[in-house]
Parts: sequence; C-alpha cells; structure tokens
Amino acid sequence: MPKKQAKFPDQDELVVCQIIHVERMYVYADLEDYEGNTPGGRARGMVHISELANRWIRNISNYVKLNQRIVLKVLRVNPEKGHIDLSLRRVNTEQQNSIMSDWKFERKCENLFRLFGTQNNMKLDEVYEKIGFPLMDAYGTLHDAFDAIKEDGLEELKKLELDLPKEAVETLFTLIDTNIQLSQVEIEGKFEIIVYDENGVEVIKDAFKAASEIEKDKLMDLTIHYIGAPTYSMRITASDYRKAESYLKKITTTIQEIIESHNGEYSFERTD
Repeated sequence: MPKKQAKFPDQDELVVCQIIHVERMYVYADLEDYEGNTPGGRARGMVHISELANRWIRNISNYVKLNQRIVLKVLRVNPEKGHIDLSLRRVNTEQQNSIMSDWKFERKCENLFRLFGTQNNMKLDEVYEKIGFPLMDAYGTLHDAFDAIKEDGLEELKKLELDLPKEAVETLFTLIDTNIQLSQVEIEGKFEIIVYDENGVEVIKDAFKAASEIEKDKLMDLTIHYIGAPTYSMRITASDYRKAESYLKKITTTIQEIIESHNGEYSFERTD
C-alpha cells in the first residue's frame, strides 16, 4: 500500500523499523512507513534493553545491529511528544518472517507501480486507485493477486476489467510477469510418533493421509518422509508465511488427534 498513510502507528501494531542508533541501555529505530512529527520525515521509536529479549543481556549488539531492519511491536505512542516505545522480545519468529516478507513485497509492488505510472503518465496514488486497490479487493492481497496473474497469465488480469486502456493492461502484465517471481516460503519440522495399538503402522499412515487431504491453496505443498522409527520429517511450501503457519496448525492438530485417540504418543518440533 502507499507509504506514509499515517503519522504514527497504533498501539500493539507490528511495524518494520530500521535501527539507527545503539546505546548501552537503549536502541533507537526509525519506523519505515510512518512520518511522525519531526523534520526527518520518519517516526522514531525507542527499545529499552529490557524489551530486547526475555533474558539477561550482556551486549545489545548481539541482538540488533546498526542499519538492520527488523519487526518491532508498538507498546506506547505519544503523538504530542513524538515518542514511541517499541519491543523486540514480544515479536516471535513467525511474526518476524511474515511481516518482513510482506513488507519487502509491498516495496517491490510500489516500485513496480511507480514504474508503471512513469510509463503511463500517472501519479502513484492514481496507480493504486486504478490498479492496487482493485487487485486487493479481488484477491485479498497483492501477493495473492500477482501469484494468480503469474500462474494464469494475461487473461487473469483481463478478468478484473480494470479502468485502463487495453495497451496499459498489457503493459502492466508485462511488468508483473518480468519483475515478480512466484513467492514461496518453507516450513520444516519433525514428528516423533509411537502408537501402541496392534495396528500402529496403519494408524500412522491414516494420520498422515488425513493431513495430506486437508484443503489447501494450489500453490501449497506438503511432504512427509520416514526417517527412522519413531521420527518423520515434514516440509510445507506456500506462497507466504501466514498461509504456511495456518496450514501447519491444521496438519499438526489433525495428526495429534488421530495418534492420541489410538493410544499413541506424539510430538512435533520445528526445524526451519
């Protein structure tokens, strides 16, 4: 979406920040997508050392680096003073991966729309009005929109009946096809499963079969391999982390319920 739609984020929001100053007890970071109320043009926040990790910290530089981009959680906002308190320890790995992946993709989309606007004498806001927002309305996210267009071709884009001349639609498709790669993320893990019933092997097979039959997007895939009793490896591929994590939860819940209902022991560990 277009950058700088608001001066400050909301409390509890997860935001992409760039570390701009590191001190012994504090870290200062610029919020990439918010203006703030300072002449610098970016909102600025602070992370106290107690909000960097859930453990005692000897050296802040072991957790953040100057100019690094990370996802932080907004704890408090004081628009009058321009103060924003941020936290790293309250952001988990899944959120870091998902938010950062989405942010990078949005920047890529914005650059693509900016190029399209230059080629067609349109301002960026107009490009979003005529293209960006209609794509999001139709597909939910630009990620999903571009994946569908990449996979199904120009006809997928034409179905939207965008308020653009035919030649502009073809130009847009060429830009998408040339600059956007089908997105793919991976989640890996391992199961340890023991079933004490006489038909334990069949129970395990049935559990994995039920997991494989869970409804998923066509760009999503699941593979499970036998390593050696009682261990099995698993890999999920998906277009983004949110979908992968949601699918993972359904898979692990399904397998666990079947195994434990047949006098079995179950555990799962992430390895990615």
